[in-house]
Amino acid sequence: MIVLPLRLFLTPMRLRIALLLWQEVHDPCQLRAGDHCIVGLNVLHKLWSWSDSLCSVLTSWEVLPFRFFHHFVLLDDVTSMSGDGQPLRGDGGIARIAEFSDTPAGAFRRITSEGYSPRALLRNVQRVLLSPAQIHLPPLADYVHRRQPGRYGIFVVHQHLTDEQRQRTVETALTLAHSKEAPVYRVFSSNCEHLAWQLDASSAYKGRWVSPQVPHNLWKLFRFCLNLVGLLCLWALAVAPTTYSATHTIFASLYHLFTTIPVGAQVQACLVRTAVNLTQRRCAGELEKGTFEYLMIKETLRAAWLTFFCVGLLCMMPRLVWDSGSSHFRLAAAISLCAYNVAVIGFNSAHQICTRALLHAGVGVPMPVFDDLRSSSPRSPRTTSFISKGANSSLGQAHATGCSRGFLASTPAVMSAPKPRRRACSPGRS
Repeated sequence: MIVLPLRLFLTPMRLRIALLLWQEVHDPCQLRAGDHCIVGLNVLHKLWSWSDSLCSVLTSWEVLPFRFFHHFVLLDDVTSMSGDGQPLRGDGGIARIAEFSDTPAGAFRRITSEGYSPRALLRNVQRVLLSPAQIHLPPLADYVHRRQPGRYGIFVVHQHLTDEQRQRTVETALTLAHSKEAPVYRVFSSNCEHLAWQLDASSAYKGRWVSPQVPHNLWKLFRFCLNLVGLLCLWALAVAPTTYSATHTIFASLYHLFTTIPVGAQVQACLVRTAVNLTQRRCAGELEKGTFEYLMIKETLRAAWLTFFCVGLLCMMPRLVWDSGSSHFRLAAAISLCAYNVAVIGFNSAHQICTRALLHAGVGVPMPVFDDLRSSSPRSPRTTSFISKGANSSLGQAHATGCSRGFLASTPAVMSAPKPRRRACSPGRS
């Protein structure tokens, strides 16, 4: 028997590509050496301050139209902030990171490094296009908002690192950055995520040269190509005479095969992988119960929303074209191409608005708690768990942040609930 009381959950975590758990950093002084950090990919990095701020805000709200991310590893503990908003380490120096990156200004310097002769410029342009980034050790301040440090857009991967692992990560990064045999950047085979996972001493990839973003985005590109084939079928459906019912049936079936089915299969596959991965992490003790329940509910709601909104709309496009002919073909084509991304952005926006409003009001995020009464410690069906703010408790902090370290500047909270009453077990049942 399952009972569903309510719990208030503060500072929820997030799930992204390859089922990676991450959490937004609202206080840079909580960052430590060896942390694996993620920000939104910004090709105009450091070119204009407004573009950096816009990218950070869109990443924080999970509404990037194209979900590409940049990875880096922190080399120093952040102990304080300077007067101009720069993160500092213990000795007063500027906190550094290790990353694969470059800026438009840096690319221009590389292009003109051998002069302005046409042959040298063409040669350097080719080099920059093939390898647009380099391994270097820039300051963490490049990704921190000077006026409001830690407000938007910096995330840290949820993992438990020992001091030895952190030190090994820093030493490996410094050795690689100063090595003459440092890897050369390639978008698909040697990017910033490859570097970060290899340096990450405690990652699930065991220091392998791997980038889960690459196969994920290649699948999205393949699905987009299938979508284009589906649009051809939709166009054929629009121009075919209405008297040819068999032709309409064939092209509508092909449209669903190339457009609707791949989207629905992706939604269901992601939900199954999420459930299996989160359950394994929960059984291994890597996730708190509240974090596990929150993420399971959130991803289940996401799958339901995408199925209802996205797959439902795609299923209606052949009928729209069939009934209206070519007059509504452009509308049907636009919906077919954009329905999935619009549905994802819509869900993320609604989730962020609700979550931030509840956290700003100080009440937390209510969610049902799934308790199996067949477990060794059952809970009363009438129990309602809640979080009262202002108490100091490691348990409250763990439930409030989903990990042992709190990256959001929320008051630690403690969870309290009435003690469960004892139940008498019936004979022959445990």
